[in-house]
Amino acid sequence: MSKRTFMSQDNSGLCSLFGIKSTLLIMSLLLMVLTGFLSYLCGWTLVFKLKYSLLSSLSSIYSLSAYILIICSLLTTIAIFCVFITAWIEHRQGLRLALFTLGTTFLIELITALLSFIYTVNLSDRLSSNLLSLVQYKYHVDTRTEQDFDQMQIYFHCCGSKSFKDWSLSSRFNNVNNTSFLVPDSCCKSFEYKCVQKPFGIHPSNIYYQLPKSAIGRQVNL
Repeated sequence: MSKRTFMSQDNSGLCSLFGIKSTLLIMSLLLMVLTGFLSYLCGWTLVFKLKYSLLSSLSSIYSLSAYILIICSLLTTIAIFCVFITAWIEHRQGLRLALFTLGTTFLIELITALLSFIYTVNLSDRLSSNLLSLVQYKYHVDTRTEQDFDQMQIYFHCCGSKSFKDWSLSSRFNNVNNTSFLVPDSCCKSFEYKCVQKPFGIHPSNIYYQLPKSAIGRQVNL
């Protein structure tokens, strides 16, 4: 009587070798779709939201987390593909290596997710403090910071860190000889060049009052 091997067993139904391989293929495709979506989400975050995180003191953590997730998602896609191929051809050593790589990337993604969560803790308070520092010391000194800050105020319909009065702490706007404008043009609801120097330009009805820290906090947390 010949000895029965794994390949010589009944290969019918979901528990057959072909059924297991087919199930593995479906699971691999689903995981690839999920990792592809993760890559897209991280890329979209870097393109559209990184400029707002640059106004925070922890912008490096925000950008680093996104880059790590992109790299891990690409490695995960490759590992999933290798898992399917090595399982289909029944290559044990290759399958073990692919599974080890897959588990490692998942672990790195988990750690990165925890770092991202830590980033969001007390984000509003850190933003408020950092934005006030930018108003006092970096606005009109660093061109990039000035442009990002103006875009932030226009996009989120806000002015200053906590209110438009924060601009009185800036050396540019609290000058005793300065009577024509007290806030940047980006604080005006009717935004236009030198709008604050025009009649009724800095009238309370034409200045934004929303707190930027809450608006940016919601945007970055999305």
